[in-house]
Amino acid sequence: MEIAIATGEHGRALLADADFLAAWGELAALDPKFTLLQEPPFVRAWFRAYAEVYAPVIVTARGHGGALAALMPLALRKRDGKLTHAGAEQAEYHGWIARPAEDAAFPLHALAALRREIPFGSWQWRWGPPGTPLDWTGDPALARAGLHVAVERRNSPVLDLRDGDKLKKLLSNKSLRAKMNRYRKAGGYRFERIRDPGQACDLMAEIARQCDFRQEAINGVRPFADDPCKAAFFVERMQDPDAVHFTVLWNGERPLAFHIGGCDGRTCLLGLSTFGPADSRNSPGSLLLVELARMLCEEGFEQLDLTPGTDPYKQRFATSEQELARLTVLGTRAAALRSRATTAVKGAIVDLTASRGLAAQERFARWQRDLKAARHRLRELGLAGVFARGGATGGGRVACLVTRIAGDPPEAAGDGIGRQAWADLMTASAGLPASIRRARLSAALGRFQEGQTLYSLREGDAVRITAWLHAASGDERGQALADRGVVAADAPLIHAIDWCGTVPAGAALRHLLAGILGDLAAGGQSEAVLLIDAGEAEGMGAARALGFADAPAAPHATEEARADQSAAPN
Repeated sequence: MEIAIATGEHGRALLADADFLAAWGELAALDPKFTLLQEPPFVRAWFRAYAEVYAPVIVTARGHGGALAALMPLALRKRDGKLTHAGAEQAEYHGWIARPAEDAAFPLHALAALRREIPFGSWQWRWGPPGTPLDWTGDPALARAGLHVAVERRNSPVLDLRDGDKLKKLLSNKSLRAKMNRYRKAGGYRFERIRDPGQACDLMAEIARQCDFRQEAINGVRPFADDPCKAAFFVERMQDPDAVHFTVLWNGERPLAFHIGGCDGRTCLLGLSTFGPADSRNSPGSLLLVELARMLCEEGFEQLDLTPGTDPYKQRFATSEQELARLTVLGTRAAALRSRATTAVKGAIVDLTASRGLAAQERFARWQRDLKAARHRLRELGLAGVFARGGATGGGRVACLVTRIAGDPPEAAGDGIGRQAWADLMTASAGLPASIRRARLSAALGRFQEGQTLYSLREGDAVRITAWLHAASGDERGQALADRGVVAADAPLIHAIDWCGTVPAGAALRHLLAGILGDLAAGGQSEAVLLIDAGEAEGMGAARALGFADAPAAPHATEEARADQSAAPN
């Protein structure tokens, strides 16, 4: 088999050659595998968006008469010469396109030719699409070429859209239906597929904010902030809207959640899905998947590929699994053996947690995230820095104050006050070390999931102060006061006041508290509990000016309040 490798200007010329692109598309139609992510629309969109980052490497094989027989679209990262598949981490599957007769032999010959022309060390692929041939990975010809391939196998979840019983079960879930109705009553509820590139472009800023907030809080990464080409790539893909399933779940004119996944008319890939963190308690991610499944079924799709991953929610939606393989190409047999051993251990752990059920998988996933966050924090701050920040208590003793709300509190209109303006937390944390920023966003995400309300006050482009409002029924401190008759059982708690790195100012806190009290009065509340740093004269003065007075301390309340206040930055 004769292999050709087009790099540099030659590679770019092929991506613009109409005849070559037509032959490429015809070849894809002959390949029974899922090849959407190796086809011209996806590959060309990615190279347009990442033109300054990657250079094309197009590997081809031709049959009798010069007809295109196989193709593997690759890329070289310009800053370090690292070889990857076109799409890199944006492609859920890595692989190649080939006529059935050449499908098994092509990758072996392609890798051998690449090794001669573009030397590379270890090269880990992402998962290959279902049906990827693997017999070639054990061919002795690989070793003779100085290559060894380690293969990791894993089952991946799939939702069969032809399974009427599964869809009926998803759509009839009482909890989800109640949440749908809640949104309908609060401005409307609709699910829309976006096909216009201009509309997609207009929505990208909100998608980026939602994605970066949740991903940093959960995984410590910022997909859009750390990759300035990512948003442009999604917009470029919309030049072929039939190959992209871009959907929005709306609450009135407010976008609740988004999904962007590749599709070929039969299969839709679960791609980028995200939702606003302030809506976490209402399960917008689950609502999005239910509506996506409904729409795909109506559009004639056969399956939603939930893509590789150990996320427990995927198992809840899946009807079956498909076996996938992930390849790592290495330069020595010893390296391949080490890779296989590591893969075997990881696979055993995944299988063990899977056998214990979804709850065990969720606990294991949380443990992994917490361990990763702790390692990152230690690397970034050092041992002394971790202990210094861990020992902070927000400035000293925490006061527990109570106020009775009588009539309209001053400044109740609260101009300039944000309610559930979660993007303010990103603004306020922008200049902090990554590990600290993640910890604060993670704490905020947990509060949103509990149903707490974020209040924030901006001055120009800067966030001046934030605070949280929590129903007392869900808080031990408020409940302790209620049990002793100090406040009513439903008295809400104002806590976690954060000056966002600015000097405490009584006027700012007074303004924010007045807005919160105004909202509480409008909701029929007659009293509230406030946790505040007793050593901040400005803050204490502002609270007392609004009628807050000392509450008798409940057993252990001071210690618990101090722990809560330490989670909020000063």
